[in-house]
Amino acid sequence: MRLLDPRRASRRNGHPKRTTRIRPRPVTVGVSGGENGASMRYEFSVASRLSDTAVAAFPELDRVESPAARTRLFGNVRDPAHLRAIVARFGDLGLELVDVHRLPD
Repeated sequence: MRLLDPRRASRRNGHPKRTTRIRPRPVTVGVSGGENGASMRYEFSVASRLSDTAVAAFPELDRVESPAARTRLFGNVRDPAHLRAIVARFGDLGLELVDVHRLPD
């Protein structure tokens, strides 16, 4: 269906063409497996120790250094899109993501 501007609609029988406005429906997205749309807690393991600058790229996550020269980041993830965005950020920074898993409630 093609939407027309009512001001530019051609007149037929002395009346402008009718136009239909399409309004987007609201979409609610929750974390799959979460209760009542609550965020879920995840752990992300990186193959090396991260600098303070690299950790600053993940303000929603807390850092824990492990003895195996790895960095573990923990934090709440709102929904699957947020999870994909965090994982993409690791890739954009060239960081080797070793493990990602959801923590038990």
